[in-house]
Amino acid sequence: MTELTHITSRPTTDFLDEKIRAAISNYLNSALAVLITSLLLAIALISLDAKLTTKVLVWLGFQAFWSSILLFLYWRYRHDHQSIRHMWEYGLELPLSLLTGATWGIGWAVLIEPENITSAFFLSITICAVVLGYVVSTPLHKAVTITGVLACLIPVILMALWLGGLLFYWIAAAATIFAIVGCVYGLKLNQIYMEVLYQREENQRLLDALSKEKQQVETISREKTRILAAASHDLRQPMQAMRLFEGLLAEQLTDSKQQTLLNKLSQSSKNLASLLEALLDVAKLDAGAVQTQPQPVALNQLFRQLYQRYADIADTQGIELHYVETRQHLFTDPEQLNRILSNLLDNAIKHMGRPGKILLGIRRHGNDLRLEVWDNGKGIPQHEQQRIFEAFYQLDNPERNRTKGVGLGLSIVKRLTNLLGCELRLISTPDIGCRFILDIPAPLRLTEDALPVVTPHNHAAEPAPSPPQNLHTLLLLEDDSEVAEALSATLRAWGLDVRTASNTQKALQHLHDWLPDMLISDYQLEGGDIATTAISAISAHMPHPVPTLILTGNTNPMIIRELQQCHLPTLYKPIHIETLKHAIHTHFTPQV
Repeated sequence: MTELTHITSRPTTDFLDEKIRAAISNYLNSALAVLITSLLLAIALISLDAKLTTKVLVWLGFQAFWSSILLFLYWRYRHDHQSIRHMWEYGLELPLSLLTGATWGIGWAVLIEPENITSAFFLSITICAVVLGYVVSTPLHKAVTITGVLACLIPVILMALWLGGLLFYWIAAAATIFAIVGCVYGLKLNQIYMEVLYQREENQRLLDALSKEKQQVETISREKTRILAAASHDLRQPMQAMRLFEGLLAEQLTDSKQQTLLNKLSQSSKNLASLLEALLDVAKLDAGAVQTQPQPVALNQLFRQLYQRYADIADTQGIELHYVETRQHLFTDPEQLNRILSNLLDNAIKHMGRPGKILLGIRRHGNDLRLEVWDNGKGIPQHEQQRIFEAFYQLDNPERNRTKGVGLGLSIVKRLTNLLGCELRLISTPDIGCRFILDIPAPLRLTEDALPVVTPHNHAAEPAPSPPQNLHTLLLLEDDSEVAEALSATLRAWGLDVRTASNTQKALQHLHDWLPDMLISDYQLEGGDIATTAISAISAHMPHPVPTLILTGNTNPMIIRELQQCHLPTLYKPIHIETLKHAIHTHFTPQV
């Protein structure tokens, strides 16, 4: 109670406005209630004693006067109470409560007829109703409540004592008790309402604070994404040049010792490339730039391919990999499903912690299906089980051993399962093992047993073709000098006539005496140019459309979405030399 009293003793401007709005909005109902009640009481009293007609009509006139004041105040200030704010509480509301309450109380004293018990009954019941109306209708202002109650009942008490007699002494006593109870109840109701108001204000303050904190977190998140994208881009540029120079060296080195050193260099660059690719995957998924292409997928064939890919890797660590034969088909994106299961198997192999077994399979669960990856490794403690889906979090790898990955695999898996409309769960017990469960909802399930399998196409598994024979000239837009040098050297090694430019203006200068068969452009160019603008400007100067390929190391989600929407073929740096060759062959269409 002490704390509540302290809280309710510090009104604010907002609470005063709340009181004024509540009071003014109540004036219309109060005026109508006063008029109707007064009219009914007047009719009843006149019908009981015609001698009271004059007194009743005068009293009824006062009630009509006060009701008209209430109606005027409601009409005038219901939408604009600021002009009476400074004088509302003590200059308007309290005097109005005193006068209207006194009109009822004095009316009782004037209209009471000691010989007429029925009129006394009607008057007393009306006064009780009025007092209850004050208590209930003015809970936000205890002074108004008490003033109205006492203004109604004090004239009744005094008149009853003056009249004397057992009945009127009883009425005086009852009115006194009723006044005390009304005041106490009014104070209690006021306390409850004020507590609600202060609680609402506190909740609003907390909501405002949470909203502000949310905005700050979103700002920090956007800044983090921007910084990560910029850092990723800056890393990808020299990485791209390094990968291309590696490819050129690989074709020229013949000494075995030199090739051994080059292989070690290549492995290091692959490790860095895998990190950058994982960062790109996260950025693309967060940007909503990954579009699913649902198709019928025969799970048994997919399981077999995963087994062939990972069985030997698992065997080198003393791990047996098995899969359960199935005739089940799903209607989902085969590429993303393959990535999910590949990451789960790769994670299981890396983090088993001891020789054991891994099992891949699917089983029914009600109307749904469950894809599961089991292992009997060392398991994951309960308090770590949610954190393993966080980006860059790795269990038992404080030294950041690269052979155990970079800590993005399960984070990507979580995003991919959300993308496919599935739910990923983990059940694990230390020293017993892990069980990753992918719940497949019924709409993704197919019951046909003979549907063709659709599996991801792996360009790396095929020999990369040579650039098309009828591709002779190529315009390269690249603002990074090292990458431009590496790319142009690689393309010239393929027998192409390559010209380079760092922005749109320099590219257009080449078109005066030379036309390219194909255009390759980095996304960000010199002087603030971007690939899409440069391509449009160059295309306007060409006699026919030119095949175009965009290269970028930028992982900014907005840029990824923009590239998705422009429908131009895009490769993300660092790009392997064979991937570039394959992309050129795929997207080059000679013009006749």
